[in-house]
Amino acid sequence: MFEAKKPGVMASLVAVLAGLLGVLGVLQYRWIGTLGEAEATRMHRMLHLSTTGFAGAIYEPLGRLQERFLLDPGGGEAALAERLALRYQQWRASSTHPGLLSALYHVAPQPDGSLRLARFHPEAGTLVPLAWPEALVPWRVYFAHVGEAPVAPATPPGLPVPLLPRSAADRPGFLLLLLDETYAAETLFPALARTYLLGGDNSDYDLLITAHDDPARVLFQSGAGSLDGSPDATALLGLGGRVEVSTRSGNNEETLVTILRSDSVEVSDLEVRATETERVLVGPSLGSRAAQGASVQPWRLEVRHRAGSIEAAVARWRRRNLGVSFGILLLLGGAAVLLMVSARRARRLAAQQMAFVAGVSHELRTPLAVIRSAAENLADGVVEDLAQARRYGALVDAEGRRLSALVEQVLVLAGAQTQTPPAREPLDLAPFLEGAVARCQRTFEQEVPIELRLDDDLPRVRADARALEAALCNLLSNAYKYGDGWIGMEARLQADAGPPLVALTVRDRGAGIPADELPHLFEPFFRGRAAREAQMRGSGLGLSLVQNMAEAHGGRVDVESTPGRGSAFTLYLPADV
Repeated sequence: MFEAKKPGVMASLVAVLAGLLGVLGVLQYRWIGTLGEAEATRMHRMLHLSTTGFAGAIYEPLGRLQERFLLDPGGGEAALAERLALRYQQWRASSTHPGLLSALYHVAPQPDGSLRLARFHPEAGTLVPLAWPEALVPWRVYFAHVGEAPVAPATPPGLPVPLLPRSAADRPGFLLLLLDETYAAETLFPALARTYLLGGDNSDYDLLITAHDDPARVLFQSGAGSLDGSPDATALLGLGGRVEVSTRSGNNEETLVTILRSDSVEVSDLEVRATETERVLVGPSLGSRAAQGASVQPWRLEVRHRAGSIEAAVARWRRRNLGVSFGILLLLGGAAVLLMVSARRARRLAAQQMAFVAGVSHELRTPLAVIRSAAENLADGVVEDLAQARRYGALVDAEGRRLSALVEQVLVLAGAQTQTPPAREPLDLAPFLEGAVARCQRTFEQEVPIELRLDDDLPRVRADARALEAALCNLLSNAYKYGDGWIGMEARLQADAGPPLVALTVRDRGAGIPADELPHLFEPFFRGRAAREAQMRGSGLGLSLVQNMAEAHGGRVDVESTPGRGSAFTLYLPADV
């Protein structure tokens, strides 16, 4: 009753463990999903800060450059040139990026409505008038309509700086500070990219900087990959730039916006706007004199994760973690299943061992009882004539042989368990088989003929003669016990495919073996239902020892059985050719 309950208890424990693993799997799926959303939000916030820092680092030298040349033009053109020379020297001496300024122009409105252009030559400290070159035509249009709040041209990049008038009637004009785009692309952008966007937490990002008015004109790009598709962050680089980062969390989308303030705008003219995370200053329109030159963004920055997007990177991270988590759960589940299988096998092995002990005890008790009884009769003088004494001697000899065979099986089992390699020697099969069959036949209680068929020119095999004879005797004894009075044995060479093998087959014409018992025939201590019900002698070790012997010699053993028509056991051994 106790043994019947154990499998049910184990199955219940496994079912409970499977349920717990399922619940844990669902919880892990949800936890990793929540962590993935939080990680995406964190990455977007960090990228927003980095992108804002990059845009601010561009903004700072431009703002200082604009501030440096914000001056009073009074005293005429010669005085203006002297002030420009002084400011230029100060800029070159104090700026960390002096190469950012490529040229300086003075734009002066004329009474007829035209705009006079003069270029400042820092070597001579003079302003030299010149005709408007083709490249500066967009800027001429800008200055001609500056009161109408036009958009500053992005090509060529420059900073318009209004000269401060002394009265409402003065029209001193503007300074145009042209920026060296080559210097920015080769020096400024790479240095700032390494500082803000290509190191630390941002090492997995690529960035692209293009002209604001011409996205096809690439000024700087990190990495060799393409930045096609929606970027994770964008920024307008210059004065008054706008930084945007799109944050996605499930079906919700949030855009973080930072607008950089121009130092040329009076604080009293600014409007304060609040976002979720910060307060930003937004300047008035370009139509205001104070804001002129405050919104100049010649370049556009795009940043995207190398996985395609932050969402794609987080999804890959989520899949990887889900794979690891469910892999661990599968290992736990597999361990539970293996534990159950191991426990069942241990119980089955224990039951088989108990059956073996009982069987061996019975096998030992019977011959010992017969031997003791015969010895007592001989000692007490019950046996008087020679013929009767011979019968007693034959009986003692037969029972002693049975004891020897049982002890031999136990010793062979011990050798198989210790994996002691067999001592092989070349054997001529024909004489060996004839002798082994004759010796084994003498152990039968009744005379049963054995039909022996051997192929001509059988090759030799390298084997342990004692172990091979014991294996064949096990097969022949089983055929004797479970057959119907006929035993057949044949030896043939099998060389159809692979290395040549010698096949030794023992057949009987008994009741056969049930199909459900065939997979367990070669397990130690296993005995079939028919043998147990008929209380046949045996320990359940014979076929296991046959298999161990075959495998130790590099061969195998197979069985074919048809209920009602008998069984055939075939021992395959490598031929010594």
